[in-house]
Amino acid sequence: MTPFARFPGAALARLFRPSSILLVGHPEAAGFTAYRAGLQAGGFQGSVKEIAPSALASAETLGEPAPDLALVFADGNPRPLLCTLARLSTGAAILPGPAAIDGPSPLPLLGSDSLGLIVPGLGLNVSPLVPSPPQGSLALIGQSRGVLRTVIAYAAARNLGFAFVAGLGRNEGVGFSQTLDWLIPNPIDQNRCAQSRSPMDMMRPG
Repeated sequence: MTPFARFPGAALARLFRPSSILLVGHPEAAGFTAYRAGLQAGGFQGSVKEIAPSALASAETLGEPAPDLALVFADGNPRPLLCTLARLSTGAAILPGPAAIDGPSPLPLLGSDSLGLIVPGLGLNVSPLVPSPPQGSLALIGQSRGVLRTVIAYAAARNLGFAFVAGLGRNEGVGFSQTLDWLIPNPIDQNRCAQSRSPMDMMRPG
């Protein structure tokens, strides 16, 4: 896909501040159970529904209003599922799996290979991390699952929490600059924003 496609602020709001979530995949799919557990651990109060890819392909509606955010577990190229979600007015998507998109995405997305999205103030933990990271004032944006996990663990050991965590994965969708462009005028909290490098760099005062 063409990286760093620009999406309007209203579209990004459905990605970063969703009020409803749709899990697309089979319960036995790799990671599906872990991400479901993460959502439960976060205490998200919005609507959470599940649908199999085969049922999505033939769906005429996903309800009213349509889901803000879809968490898509795809065995192959996820683009057909993304196109169906867009046709059914879904707002955005996260791709936790490694399959790359063959062609442009019709939706704002994080991924592929995204750790997910965590906004503790909204009870939002679209990630496999259990327990959910505590709420705090840091905003963390990164690509590598391993680096993000390490920074979150490093912060937790020092009683530091997060206002916002976004895993960009392979950076095929919404990138660093657009995430920051959205986050700065739409603060989840009075947060300190950083791009992930090393835990020592991230937690250093200044």
